[in-house]
Amino acid sequence: MEQAECVGLDIMVPDTAEQSKQAQAVCVECPVRSECMEYALADPGLVGIWGGMTSRERRQERQRRDVKPSQRKPIKHGTDGGYHAHRRHGVLPVCPECSRAHADAVAEHKATKEAA
Repeated sequence: MEQAECVGLDIMVPDTAEQSKQAQAVCVECPVRSECMEYALADPGLVGIWGGMTSRERRQERQRRDVKPSQRKPIKHGTDGGYHAHRRHGVLPVCPECSRAHADAVAEHKATKEAA
């Protein structure tokens, strides 16, 4: 922990979304990020940013790790949901069909936003 980039920083327990982003940015270059993340994943009671993850992200990661591949819903390839399922399940790289569907969904979202 003494080698962590965040030692002494108050922003690691953020009050706002902006502070959360700043805290996560500190973790990007941290030499002990992976050790910090594993430590935090093992202790669900920790608050704040640990290993570049928020409490919510750590909870989701613990849930993801607890689900055996055989228990997961199959990926619906060629869909935006399929793209996100690849990412959630850690099935990387994302297949070309799902990548295209995601790019189309993002483009559609941007077009809808610009039209409004």
